[in-house]
Parts: sequence; structure tokens; C-alpha cells
Amino acid sequence: MISIQILEFANHLLDQLIGFYLTNPRTLSAIVIAAAYYVYYLRNVVQASVSSFKPLLISAEDGGQISLDWYDPDGNSEQCESSKCESVPHYSYNRPIAIFLPGLTGCSQAEYIKTLVPMAHDIGYRAVCVNYRGLGNTRLLTPRLYCAANDDDLRSALGHIRQFNPDSKIVAIGISMGGIILARYLISTGSKALVDAAFLVSVCFNFMEVVDSMERGLNYPLNQLLTKSLINIVLEHWQWFQDLPQFDIDVIRKCRNIREFDEAFTIRMFNFKTSSDYYRESSHKGRISCIKKPTFCINAADDMFAPIETLPIDEVQMSSHVAMLVTARGGHIGFMESLLPRRTASSYYSERVVGEYLKALYNISDIRCNLQCICNEPLSSTCFN
Repeated sequence: MISIQILEFANHLLDQLIGFYLTNPRTLSAIVIAAAYYVYYLRNVVQASVSSFKPLLISAEDGGQISLDWYDPDGNSEQCESSKCESVPHYSYNRPIAIFLPGLTGCSQAEYIKTLVPMAHDIGYRAVCVNYRGLGNTRLLTPRLYCAANDDDLRSALGHIRQFNPDSKIVAIGISMGGIILARYLISTGSKALVDAAFLVSVCFNFMEVVDSMERGLNYPLNQLLTKSLINIVLEHWQWFQDLPQFDIDVIRKCRNIREFDEAFTIRMFNFKTSSDYYRESSHKGRISCIKKPTFCINAADDMFAPIETLPIDEVQMSSHVAMLVTARGGHIGFMESLLPRRTASSYYSERVVGEYLKALYNISDIRCNLQCICNEPLSSTCFN
């Protein structure tokens, strides 16, 4: 009896599909193609959660906490003897460190992080991902998340890492919003930055134009998707904000795009008068000359977040410390080199370039450290300059 019912249901469903195809052939074809691509993406791109990260929670000045996820695939992390230090995967204290800052809603489990971090480790770096507050299973301790116009948590993370690794070279890699925060730090600290070199991937340098671009045409669905992700982050930690009068959960839930979300939440958290004020503070066009550490940028001309007309190309050409590579295609954090995406870094041009950059810096550092051992004399600390 059950088998007959199943067959009848399948027959009825097939009739509906055929009828739908005859009246809407393009729509059904698009649905089938999208479904097939989704299955392919899950099987060939999405990687399993990486359990090789060892989280280290550090305190921020306002009482909050930040999670530094150290990549430790071999289980070599050791306890620091100092009472001030928790478990830190140090391996060898003179090995260089690669710090990764993910995008808007990313953490150490973002797909590009799960590719870049092992690559840096294989080169010889100690790799660590800085998780933003409330992300990466990090519990909030204060009513505060994060934004593109504030680098306080990055300063705390770098200060902690530098304190316990005074002789290690540090390379920071910022992807999308992580690159915006990193660029802000580099601009504000100049030659005093605690990193020795930096790499910025798909960074938006003019936030005002970016937000406008994201509200037009085919960019808008992605805008809505990101907004939904941001709303979910707030809802996950709503107990910290529910008693604060500046936040209205009903207004936040109804936000349809990033601008509306920023007006309902971000600017109220970080005390900006308007979203325009926030976007101006998050923009770095006109400030590139303040960067005084070797910095490499990669952007795509067709990036919906950072179109080519928003890139500070003239400023980079005048800079002695910043270089920029602009590809004709690549989108936002895409840079695919094959028709279909793959899990390996070799399938993505940006990740290959990051790898080459890290290798070059590692070789420079390794050569200078070897010379120091041979000469038994300290060399300049600016190995990457």
C-alpha cells in the first residue's frame, strides 16, 4: 500500500515538473543547474571543519575577549612557563608568524582561511587567525561586536603576540574587511606597526562608493545575504544588547541591506552620528602614504565591493611601501583559475600570490637569521624591509 502511494506521489510530482518545464523552461533549467552546482560545491570546495586550531583567549582593554586560533596540526603546542601566558603553540620562538584576519562574517573556519593557514604552516610559519568578537565560538563578555572602523582588537592581538614573540617576524594577511581593519592599523601606526609586512586581499578603499555599488543591480542579492548573516550574529548575542536603549530588535530584524543594518546597529554601537560618518572613517583612499611597512595588495577590476574606479592606484604608484596588483577578473575574494572551484590553493590566483609572498619573506628572514648565527652578531630587525 505504501509503495503504491509513493509511486502515485512520484508520478504526480513528475507531471508537475514536466508541466512546469513546458511553461517555464528557462526557470527550471536554472533551478537544475543551480542545484547541480550546489552539490558540486559541497563535494569539491567546502572543507570539513578544521580541528587543528588551538584557541587562545586574550583580554581586551574594555573587558571583552578575543580568540586567537593557532594552527597546530601536529599537536606541538606547549605551556609557557611564564604565569602570564596561557597555552601558545610556539614550536620555535624565532620562527616567523603569519596572522590572518578574515572577512565580514568570517572566522578560522572560513573556506579561504582553511586553505591559506595550512599553506603558511607548510612554508614554515606559525599561523594564527584572529577571530572577531562573537565569531568562531567566542563568547561575548561585553556588549560589543566589531566593525571596519575600529582596530582596537587587532592592536590587542598584535600586542599579545609580540610580547611573547619579541624576536619573530610577523606578516599580517587581511581578507576583505580584515584587510580594511589591517590597513587602518598600518595607516595609524606607520613605521611603529608591530607587523613587519602585510598582504591585503580584496580590500575596499572607498566605503561610500562600495555601499552604493552594493545596492545596485545584481549586487543587491549578495547585499541582502550578508545583511542576514549580520542580523543573525546580533540575534545570537542579543542578551548583551537587549537592555541597551539604543538598540531595537524589531528594527534590526527588518534591515534589508548593509546600510540599514549599520544605521540600526553598527553606528549606535561605535558612536557614529550617521552611517556616512562611519563609512568615511572606514575608507582609506587618500591615506595610503601613511603606510610605512611593506604591503602588497591584490584586487580585481570587477570586484563588486571594490570596483576599479574606487582603488587608490595613483597613491600606490607614489608609495615607497605599497604595491598593488589589479587583475581583470576575480570578483571579491574569488580569483578562480579554473572553470569550476576546487579545494586546493592552486585553483585560486590570490592564494598562489599570497603563498609566493610568504615564501619570499620567509626566505629573507631565514637567510638573515642564518647570517646572524654565523656572524654571532645581531642584524637589523627589519628583515622584511
